[in-house]
This record gives sequence, C-alpha cells and structure tokens, in this order.
Amino acid sequence: MIVCRTESQAKQALREVETILGKLSLTLHPEKTRVVDPKKECFDFLGFSFRKWESRKSGKLLPYAWPGRKAMKRARMRLGELTAARWLRIPLPEIVRWLNEVIVGWRNYFSFGNGTRQFQALDDYVHMRLLRFFRRKMGSRAKGVRRRFEDWLKNSGIEPFFQKGIFGQAR
Repeated sequence: MIVCRTESQAKQALREVETILGKLSLTLHPEKTRVVDPKKECFDFLGFSFRKWESRKSGKLLPYAWPGRKAMKRARMRLGELTAARWLRIPLPEIVRWLNEVIVGWRNYFSFGNGTRQFQALDDYVHMRLLRFFRRKMGSRAKGVRRRFEDWLKNSGIEPFFQKGIFGQAR
C-alpha cells in the first residue's frame, strides 16, 4: 500500500515500484494492484478494509479501518470448525481454550481500527455456536438447557472479541 495526496503522485509511485520490482525480476499482480481514491471507495489490505469518511465529531475527513469481509468469513469458519459436532467428546474447558486462542489472536491483530460492529458480530456468532454445541453436548431435550448454558457461559472464561472501553462504545 502506497499512500499519496494526488492521483498523479500515486500513478508515478506505481511506475517507480514497477521499475524497482522489474530489476528484481518481480511483478505486481495486475488484479490486485490499483489506484484507489479512499474518499470514493473502500479497499482491502492485509485483512483490513480502508476508507475515508467525515468524522461525526469534527467533520474532518479521516481514515477508517475495520476487519474486511474475507477476514470475517475466515474467522467465522475457524470458530465454526472449533464448535463442530465432531468435538462433542472433548471437554468444554478444552473447547473454550481453543476458542480463546483464536479470539485473542484475532482481536489483537484487528484491534487497530474501527471494528466495533465486526467484533460484536463475532461475539454474537460465538454465543450462537456455543449454544448449539452446548445443546448437542447436554441433549437438546434436557430441561432448562438455555438457562444452564447462560450460567455456564458467565463462568466459562470465554474471551470476548469486543472489549468495552478499548474498541469503542457498546451497543
């Protein structure tokens, strides 16, 4: 990613990068390399989506970054794998430990930026997947399974993606 003030500067920088890479017998990927005006459209880089918007508070044009669609999809896939039915024989604390490794790593990587909505959506997804897993493990016909799940969840030690006060405002 190269950031420039004008489109002409960006095109000049792109030509210079192509020249340097050519000397190293490397090339830029034509489908992944483009000049973008972040005021008009969003672009993805290293799992983040970037865009410039006016700040609600100051009215100034500011850069915003949040986890991109592909990153969100990969996170949901990984969380889904860890709460799949094939792991029903594994004790719940072990499942929580595996989930926490993914959650903490993902949260730390994407903590830069403005990902409050994405973090909250992933918290909802983890809650839904764990409830489904818990029901399968305990037997979906068991009395009070939802209440038992909520009690278990409070004491499970599962890390949240969204941490109030660190990433922004809670819902």
